[in-house]
Amino acid sequence: MEVDVDLRFRRIRACVIFIRVNVVIPCLFQLVDKNLKISRESIGINLFDAVATGTSPGIRLAVNVGAIVLVFLLAFALDWAAFPLAVLALAPSMDFEDHVLRYIPALNWARVLELVVLLPAAAIGGAEPGGLGVLFRLALMIIVLVYHWFVAKSALEVTGPQAAFLVGLNLVMGFIISLWALSLIR
Repeated sequence: MEVDVDLRFRRIRACVIFIRVNVVIPCLFQLVDKNLKISRESIGINLFDAVATGTSPGIRLAVNVGAIVLVFLLAFALDWAAFPLAVLALAPSMDFEDHVLRYIPALNWARVLELVVLLPAAAIGGAEPGGLGVLFRLALMIIVLVYHWFVAKSALEVTGPQAAFLVGLNLVMGFIISLWALSLIR
């Protein structure tokens, strides 16, 4: 019984895309608490009391926001560097080491296009977490992954399954880094 390797890659990629689109991106929008309740006692009696009362939570909020920004910057830098290093490590065994230096800049530009397409989609889909929002984000993610596959196949001059493997590896590495970043924030 012969199994089509490309079909397996498509199934795995579809599962990872579904998880990334429906779990990771909506989780980022659910971190914001939209209910703000302030009791009369916490405001204080006069201006000085209010300033003194509000300073401690304000500093805590600033430290928390700073920590979140630091974690996301670290995750972004790790995601930006980890996959190209993995490609450099895989290049000799997959026989495309002559084309790696052409692929990495092409990948970086493909990621810029990915952000231009997916960030507005995530913002729109974050407003509507179910139904058409999920289908819209999933369709855009599939388009972006097909584009990444095309970039890998063209720049590295590899076969379709090899390009699919690299796109899947990139997706899995990004998913793991995103989960790590979310675990640090919560």
